[in-house]
Amino acid sequence: MQHDAGHLRVPWLSLPLAVLIIIVSLCGLLVSETYSEETINWQAQAVGQDAINLFFITPCLIIASWFAYKGHREGILIWDGVFFYLLWLSTVIPAMINNVATQEVNAIGTPTNPVHALDLSIVLPTLILTAILLWRKRKMGFILAPIILTFCILMGVTIGALEVF
Repeated sequence: MQHDAGHLRVPWLSLPLAVLIIIVSLCGLLVSETYSEETINWQAQAVGQDAINLFFITPCLIIASWFAYKGHREGILIWDGVFFYLLWLSTVIPAMINNVATQEVNAIGTPTNPVHALDLSIVLPTLILTAILLWRKRKMGFILAPIILTFCILMGVTIGALEVF
């Protein structure tokens, strides 16, 4: 298969990202001081997130980037879904680590979790739009479907794991 520049960038972006995820997750799982200042609830959520990132998200990222590098469209779309998930997660983790409200909550002065607002204002409408496009057999629906489904699977696994931990 022929590789274009986009295919070649994916592994080079994924490898450093995977290494960083592994390092941070191992620190959270193996260094007891990492979450020692947190409440029991935050500790459980953080450890659960680290485990999911290490044992599920990182392998998904590496496998998807390999298939993307090989020029498989499915690999590129799944990689996009993993990247979207990590982008979503990056809004949650800093506040969780510091045991503070997110900047968004502080800025507006309400107890509303902005992640939930994003989920309801972006993720849910994207799911609905994707479903409508697929129903109508539109090309964009077939492009969006694997991306948003990958994001939803990863988000679901994380939320499920947080319940266990």
